[in-house]
Amino acid sequence: YKQLGAAGEGAAVHFLRALAPDVGVQIRRYSMWRSAVLMEWLDGPALDQLLEDGQDARATQLLADMAGAVSKTRFRWPFIYRRLAPGLQKDFSKCEAMDLPVPVRKDLDRCRALLDHLISTTSKERVIHGDLGFGNVILTPDGARIIDPKGFRADPAFELAKALIMPYDRAPMPTFIARINARGPVLAESIDTTQLRLMQWAAVILGHKAIYGARKRPEERSLLPYLTTVLDLCEA
Repeated sequence: YKQLGAAGEGAAVHFLRALAPDVGVQIRRYSMWRSAVLMEWLDGPALDQLLEDGQDARATQLLADMAGAVSKTRFRWPFIYRRLAPGLQKDFSKCEAMDLPVPVRKDLDRCRALLDHLISTTSKERVIHGDLGFGNVILTPDGARIIDPKGFRADPAFELAKALIMPYDRAPMPTFIARINARGPVLAESIDTTQLRLMQWAAVILGHKAIYGARKRPEERSLLPYLTTVLDLCEA
């Protein structure tokens, strides 16, 4: 890791050591400043392979089980984990200076309003994985295991918002909407939130990627129709 201590992905050491042995990948050794970490090797496919094989319901339930296990974990020294929301607010503020078409500007404003609403209604932030998607859970012979945590403090609902809509590129819009409605109840129940709140965070994540991310990666603009759809679902 390029960043030392608990900064950046170095927070993985603290995060993984707090998890139960049957939840996360095990750490064997790490250097003094956590710039190098040795972890066990996990045999098995990631859950995104199950998605490719048409096993969406099974992959969703396994991911929900892992998220539920993380939510029940007691993390020592939560203050060492970086808060996620302020960075999102800062990035959206930078988008104000961008020359955006009127529809995109409108969606940016909707995203910023949603983010403000989510922050104001977060009763208590907790430590989350930060990137708990289907690609970061390995299905081993002994069960599912979590890998590659980022480690943030955030609204618990942020944890599974990305998984609600992934993969979100190239999907026909009816398939995209059906996926959200099928996964939503399962994912929301596992972390004691609502499908609406997951969708609201998903809209913020998509907006950040499709608008802020497009500054350096113009191809991210292809996500704009999906962003508008999720924003509309949040207001339905």
